[in-house]
Amino acid sequence: MASTNKSTEYDDDGMQSKISALTNIQSIITRMATNSLTMKTWSVTVITGFIAIKSSLGGLGCLGYLVPLLVCFCFSYLDSYYLSQERIFRGVYNELASILVGSGYNYLNFSSEIKKQESDINNSLRMCYRSSSIKYFYLPMAFLSLIILIKG
Repeated sequence: MASTNKSTEYDDDGMQSKISALTNIQSIITRMATNSLTMKTWSVTVITGFIAIKSSLGGLGCLGYLVPLLVCFCFSYLDSYYLSQERIFRGVYNELASILVGSGYNYLNFSSEIKKQESDINNSLRMCYRSSSIKYFYLPMAFLSLIILIKG
């Protein structure tokens, strides 16, 4: 009789805990994706504003050419960080989703899965910095902004 209670307890609490944990992780993934999109939006806004200010004020010397590169570098680094965090939590989500309900696993304590995903080389900041979503956005933007600034 005790084993029946335990099984029912894990079935009920386990499913609710699993759903709760997966919902929390999904909201984290969504927040990281939104932050990544925000980095791209702000970088375009800042560079466009800088080009407009430089064209109206005139020469800022060598500094005028370095600012767009610095802005692209900083925002691409932040975007890579958010992409790295998004990949880590997608891995955690997949790990937790694959665990069967009723196995006695504590779904609300997934710190070991986070550490496991952080050690994965594909989730590293360096690999995310080389991602196509980073380099095919920020490199052309830096190149085009320099061309616009040089041509005047």
